[in-house]
Amino acid sequence: MKKALLFICTLLTITGIKLSAQAAEPDAGDEIAVTESISTKETDDTPSQINLSLDTDDTFSLSVYAEIQNTDTGKIYRLNLYHDNEYLDKCFVEEGTYKVLEIASYEDSTGTYAFTYPEDFTLGSGDTIDLTTSISGSSHKSQDIQPDIIEGSTSYETDFNVFHEGTGAGQVAIIGDQNDKYELVINIETSGVPGGFSVKYSLDDGITWSETKNVPLHGSLDLFVQSDNGSSLPTGLTAIFTAENATDSSPFVEGDYYYSHINDPKTSVISEHIGDSSVEMEIAPLDKEVQLYDILSDKDLSFYVKVLKSGVAGESVIEISLDGGKTFMEERLTPKTALKFESLGLRVSFPHSDTYQLKEGDIYTVYPYRESYLKAYILAIVLSIATSLAIVCAYIYLRSKLPGDDVWHIHDINSELCLSPVLIKDEYDET
Repeated sequence: MKKALLFICTLLTITGIKLSAQAAEPDAGDEIAVTESISTKETDDTPSQINLSLDTDDTFSLSVYAEIQNTDTGKIYRLNLYHDNEYLDKCFVEEGTYKVLEIASYEDSTGTYAFTYPEDFTLGSGDTIDLTTSISGSSHKSQDIQPDIIEGSTSYETDFNVFHEGTGAGQVAIIGDQNDKYELVINIETSGVPGGFSVKYSLDDGITWSETKNVPLHGSLDLFVQSDNGSSLPTGLTAIFTAENATDSSPFVEGDYYYSHINDPKTSVISEHIGDSSVEMEIAPLDKEVQLYDILSDKDLSFYVKVLKSGVAGESVIEISLDGGKTFMEERLTPKTALKFESLGLRVSFPHSDTYQLKEGDIYTVYPYRESYLKAYILAIVLSIATSLAIVCAYIYLRSKLPGDDVWHIHDINSELCLSPVLIKDEYDET
């Protein structure tokens, strides 16, 4: 086998054909193994060395990390730079082609600092390379950034409501299309930031738990459910851990919990807004343990809100219907906080309506939707009937196109004109 491989490689070399190195595709979730520089050792397999240093002035005091990937194998190495190691770290690696994936600071939650990136490089066996990074630009941004700029740069989107119990400033978003109903609980096992803390999660409200998972640097963790035979099955969901609003070095705190009710995929709540206003309407249960879909469907509610007069909260006028616009309550001013329907267990609010105006004529609707297969069944029956009719019509049409007996000169035989076989034989004998 080795001789065959050697022969192929030799043939490719002679003919000038080169096989390009293919970078391994990093897997999503916590499957990427990141090797810390302090855990590497110089061996026959790792004879090459990477040295990384940060060129900065004495006023800079944050710790910095850099992630370097071997694009031939997909393996990632993390080098850490801080005061104690004089912003210099080294790592023993195997030979190959490398690229710098990311350089950032754990302690810089506002994105104040950006760093220069060394170009891609190749290391041969036993080679050593010195890499240098520095803060981008002649001077970095000052710390007194305007609050509105910081708030505008943050984003936090989730497909499902996530509730937090604890003191950490980290946020969790749950995205994707679920394939079943889940009661998700995420427990922070060790404190830190993405790439430096661990969690475990439950999909049945804490009855069974996953193994402890390290949250990767990109903060994305795919969620799996265990089958009866012990295999991992995808849920279609991904947890995204973000620390954009954090001000400390450990936005995710050990012991904190994040909860989310993942509703049945055949049911959902439809929210629609027709109009030009930047203000959206939100409807939420007063009891966080009760789901909005259950309230709307059990009470047969279909919210229909129409803006009668433009303006911000406290000035604009709206009218509300609970039956999809058939009947309306009395006109009222748009609430500045939240309008509570105690008997229904719901609260209605218009976030940011204190800054942006609601526009006259805009319509907001919220109603429950349950996926039904009745229409599909009816469509299947109609298609079956239509197919049958088409076959019958085709048969009748093609039958009408067949030529008649007169065209083929086909006539019935008159038995009186035919001689019997016996007479024919006698006449032949006489002849």
